[in-house]
Amino acid sequence: MCIRDSKATGGTSVATLTLPSPGAINSLGANKALVINLSSVLIVSKDLNDFNSITAAYNQANEGDIILVKEGTYFDNVKIEKRVYIISESGPFSTIIKPNDDALPIFSFLNGSGKSLLEGFTIEDGGEVAIDLRLNHDTTFINRSIIKNASYGAVHLYYATGFFENTIFMDNRNAISVSYTHL
Repeated sequence: MCIRDSKATGGTSVATLTLPSPGAINSLGANKALVINLSSVLIVSKDLNDFNSITAAYNQANEGDIILVKEGTYFDNVKIEKRVYIISESGPFSTIIKPNDDALPIFSFLNGSGKSLLEGFTIEDGGEVAIDLRLNHDTTFINRSIIKNASYGAVHLYYATGFFENTIFMDNRNAISVSYTHL
């Protein structure tokens, strides 16, 4: 993701962001820009002025906000119950998420989180399951990510729908387990 231009209009900062899409169409389509209000972007990084975890940013996010994660390795278990867009700035080779607690999924998308987006991460070393989609009646989108080394399964869907695009599953006991759901 890169910021192409930034300007103030009527007291509101606005930026045009372009999500990279190497060789494939991402959730916005190839070469499409997303124009957002910068106040709706929460930054996660190692910088002391930013949030230090996705969970900390999520707890301050409103419905529809973007959580932009800068490169680095983060330890977290994120429980998501509202629509948010969690996007890596640098892609899956530079932005790695590992569990803070091996007994919990790294990402849990629960009822109310439908139409959320998780894009551009390596999600690694999940305990029982790396990503749990549960009681989520709108599609959750997982794009341009690598899910690896989950001891039981990379993704579990329970009464939920997930859309996976340009996502690699590697070295997991199971890639996707499904209970009462649609792919």
